[in-house]
Amino acid sequence: MEISSKPIAAGRTAEIYAWEEGQILKLLRPGFPPGLIQQEEVITNAIYQAGIAAPKIYSLVEVNGRPGIIYERIDGPSLIALMERSPFRLREYAALLARLHAAVHTHTYPNAPEGTTRQKNVLARQVQEAQVLPEAVRAAVLRLLERLPDGDTLCHNDFHPLNVLIGTDEKGAYRPVIIDWESASLGNACADVARTSLTIALGRPPEGLPNLLRKITVEFYLRSFTSAYLDHYRSIAGDSLADLRAWQTVQAAAKVQYEAPANQGMWLEVIDKGLGSRKVA
Repeated sequence: MEISSKPIAAGRTAEIYAWEEGQILKLLRPGFPPGLIQQEEVITNAIYQAGIAAPKIYSLVEVNGRPGIIYERIDGPSLIALMERSPFRLREYAALLARLHAAVHTHTYPNAPEGTTRQKNVLARQVQEAQVLPEAVRAAVLRLLERLPDGDTLCHNDFHPLNVLIGTDEKGAYRPVIIDWESASLGNACADVARTSLTIALGRPPEGLPNLLRKITVEFYLRSFTSAYLDHYRSIAGDSLADLRAWQTVQAAAKVQYEAPANQGMWLEVIDKGLGSRKVA
């Protein structure tokens, strides 16, 4: 079967195409190692079998020399689309996001096999590769990371409203589904929450907004949503976010290299505030 002429969605590493009825194709972009698809298939299958809100996988395929995965199609809007349609339901949607994230973090694997992807190892590599940061800053962040506690909790590592789709089950009830598990690893739940909180709070409003007032309003909304998400997460998970500020510093240093140059200033500010006088210690 041939893919449609245009993808229905696209990300940094892959494109999404309509496939057979009830299915979509996630096709790796040229230039990325094929092993990414195999890794995603193993991770997502394991997560789905564990009863976590993930999409079902049908098969691995190759289309036009590019590896891909056939997923079930979730017919429903993303959580970010619902937020845009009904911004007054901020706390309701923030609570849903927190519940889903906390549910993921109930899955721990203390006896994971050797070679399992470890969150701290991935973060250390990303910080080391962040050439936008001075060497002294990278060194300080790596020292901070070393002091932070590890863990055996399942972490999504890219959990945000765009990666939550709101479908329906056979009875017509709402069925939230978490997508894009390719970055999942075992680690510290607080680190996962830190990345989510920054991704939302520092999200940039769309370009070309009609006036400065609307831009300020959107930024305020995103920060308010983040605060509500953290409040709800704490109400579920208790005092599990004691190291949130430190993990936000590390996550900002790991992610800043992937941000557009125009957006990097806010991420650099998080790092600077988090390190303070320890920056060159």
